[in-house]
Amino acid sequence: MKNLKVAVLMLMCILPLAPDAHTVRGINHEVIRTTDDSRPTSNTDSDTRTIQGAPAKKYPEITFEKTTVDFGLFSQDQTLHTCVFKFTNTGKAKLVINYVGTSCGCTVADYPKDYISPGGTGEIRVTYDSKGKIPGKFRKVIQIYTNCKDDLTRLYIIGEMSDVAEADLKKK
Repeated sequence: MKNLKVAVLMLMCILPLAPDAHTVRGINHEVIRTTDDSRPTSNTDSDTRTIQGAPAKKYPEITFEKTTVDFGLFSQDQTLHTCVFKFTNTGKAKLVINYVGTSCGCTVADYPKDYISPGGTGEIRVTYDSKGKIPGKFRKVIQIYTNCKDDLTRLYIIGEMSDVAEADLKKK
């Protein structure tokens, strides 16, 4: 009985050390696990390390001229407001914008679907529809998902809608 307890205890200590079917030892003995889509992922945070002399991975980088647009004060009679966020790929690889999401159905974004080469430029056109919205200040978030190392970038549109008619607002 005592031997059985010792054997079970030893087994419990050894099993966590055994690699599972999805674990492989890489260079420098770091543990590399494969995800469900069979791409290896490393438990190290170094994306710039080289593997057997291979060059470090190059990433695109999206740089915006501005990240916030202020529509200012406008009348509730003016329902559509559009702005453009211009950007440059300042990285060393082709930029892909995978998806652009908005925080509300009243905001729609149009973005390039093609690759942007390093040094290339592009723009994201954002339209805000204030029809049916309550007058007051607002702030909407536009989330840009890319293939950059930091894959999420946030842009903002802000403004204030007045319940005063457009003609009366211009008099002020």
